[in-house]
Amino acid sequence: MKEFYEVLKGNEIKIPCIFRKKFLQTWKPVAERYNNVVKNWEEQKKLWEVKRQYILKNWGKRIPQLPDLRIEFRNPKEAIQKIAEYECVHVIKFLDMMEQTYREKWLSKIIEQAPEGCNKILVYMTISSEKKEMLLDHNGNIRMNGFMIMATAFDPKNPPSTEEWLMTPQNATVEYVK
Repeated sequence: MKEFYEVLKGNEIKIPCIFRKKFLQTWKPVAERYNNVVKNWEEQKKLWEVKRQYILKNWGKRIPQLPDLRIEFRNPKEAIQKIAEYECVHVIKFLDMMEQTYREKWLSKIIEQAPEGCNKILVYMTISSEKKEMLLDHNGNIRMNGFMIMATAFDPKNPPSTEEWLMTPQNATVEYVK
């Protein structure tokens, strides 16, 4: 993580020799907010990389790496405004939405491939660990640890939401039942 004073230098803002203490006091709240944003960005960058690799492995989709944070400003007021824009950025939500889109397209493809007369489609994955707790919910889905759906059966005319699916084309089996 860059020191805030290096960021000032990168934005061509020089720390004066005269009135140095006043200058540093003026920029102190900016530096604190900037450091918090950088810390948050670095955490999101790590999560982005994990999720990016997961999407590549399970969906075969390439997603670019998240760039380093660069905020340009000329004065404390502008710096606060630009930092505020980054304080509300949650890039992982974007990847979650992309994955949801991939999953919905996959469900559409599963339904399109259903043979004529199919009245149930089973989509499930196999978990080898005995430490996982499996629960059957009120819709007939099997959930791992009571959270994500790892198996479901549905009528192709009434497809379910894929929002809580753990299954992907890489880890799931699809069966059609007549």
